[in-house]
Amino acid sequence: MEIPNTITDAYNLTCEKCSLLAQLGINVETKISQSAKSNEMKSKVLGCADRLQPEAWIYVQFNLDNIIELSLVNNAEDELRRLGINFDTSGCGKLKSWEIDWSFRLLPVNHKDHSNATERKTALRESN
Repeated sequence: MEIPNTITDAYNLTCEKCSLLAQLGINVETKISQSAKSNEMKSKVLGCADRLQPEAWIYVQFNLDNIIELSLVNNAEDELRRLGINFDTSGCGKLKSWEIDWSFRLLPVNHKDHSNATERKTALRESN
């Protein structure tokens, strides 16, 4: 998976991950983030090209049926983080949430570490 270059690329990749998890049978609900209603939160990012703008802020809730679904969501989250995509998360019991709002950021990634991790994953797949 390619490292995103812009906050929009990162957002689109995160939304694709949510869609993929839904296709795998996980109950995924999205709604407008409560932060989008807060002028204080909006003021943190308005006009900043490297930050996700309020009109795109969403709250994603995963309603999990079992530990396998939790593992799939956690793995997707870990993969996004390895690509430099960072956002607030929470969870308890059978619920896990991603807060794609003012906290959503695209952080620098060490390209060498990323390519080494990709090579290791490919080698593992080929050895199985």
